[in-house]
Order: sequence, then C-alpha cells, then structure tokens
Amino acid sequence: MPELYIAKIGGIFYSHKWKSCFSGYYSKSENNRKPDNKLLGNRMNECYPMPRDAKILRWSLMAGAIYFGCIALAHTIGLKIPGLFIYFNVPSYPYQDHIIAFLAFGWATFFYVASDDPVDHPLPVKAILLSGAVAVCGLSGINAFSDFGSFSPSIKAMPFWIQTLLLLGYLIWLLVLYQRSRPCKTA
Repeated sequence: MPELYIAKIGGIFYSHKWKSCFSGYYSKSENNRKPDNKLLGNRMNECYPMPRDAKILRWSLMAGAIYFGCIALAHTIGLKIPGLFIYFNVPSYPYQDHIIAFLAFGWATFFYVASDDPVDHPLPVKAILLSGAVAVCGLSGINAFSDFGSFSPSIKAMPFWIQTLLLLGYLIWLLVLYQRSRPCKTA
C-alpha cells in the first residue's frame, strides 16, 4: 500500500503519493522513517513541488478563467474591445460573436476546473496547454494568410500578431509553472 504524504501548499493541505520535498517533512526510506532534510525546491535531488509555484499556477489559471469569462461577456454584448476581441476591427455577424461567446465560456470553465488543484489533478492543465498551443498555431495561420485588406485598407495584422504573441507568452508562463509544480519523482 503506498504511503500518503501531506503537504501544505498555499494554505491548503494536499495529500500526495510521492516523496515529500519539503524540509522537515518525513519520507519513507527502506530502513526506517527519518526526516527528509532536502532543501525546498532543490532541483539537484529531482524534487519539484514548490508551494509558491503551485500557488502562482493556480492563480494564473484562475486569471485565465476570468479573462475568458470577460471574452465571453464582450462577445455576448458585442463590445469590440482589443484584447477581448482578437480581430476587433474586422466586421463580424452577431451570430458569429455568440458562437465565440459560447466557446469562450467553455474555455473559462476549463481554466476554472484546472485551477482547483493543478498539482494533484494535472490532466486539465495538460489539456489547456495542448489546446492553447493549437489555438496559437491556428491564430498564427489566420494572421499570416488572411487578407485583412479586403475588409478595409486600414486593417493591419500587427495588432492581431501582438495579441497572439501575448497569448503565447501566457501559455509559456503556464507551462513553466506547470513543470515547476510537478510532484517529486521517486527513486
């Protein structure tokens, strides 16, 4: 039967089936139980769980949920605000905006679910990272190959590229925090 370990991350206690990396916590050795004196966040011993990174990941995912909720709201009421509408100056039909609002609400829900416990339940975070990578590739393809000048000569692709790069930066941020928040590897 695997031994459970309790870790306090961000004021919340988590139980883990992996070796604890926290100084002063106990880990199971082959001979007896003794204090685990490894340093917090020391990567030389293949220990990753840093409470600070897990907490930042959780709040970053919650921020994503709020952001996509705002996108859904903006598309529902038709407010073409840059950052909430990636193609804010390209004409669109109301039904298109409502479809995007439903999809953005779905993204907000996924981010919210992932923010609940990204350390013990990493699958939603992995799904967000994969879907986000596909979204960045799709937006890059639209930005590179669409003739926005056919809608209006004043529409330039640069603001769309900036928003796509910001989304990529956020995705990289989540990936780094996800990697740093992963549980310890046992020998």
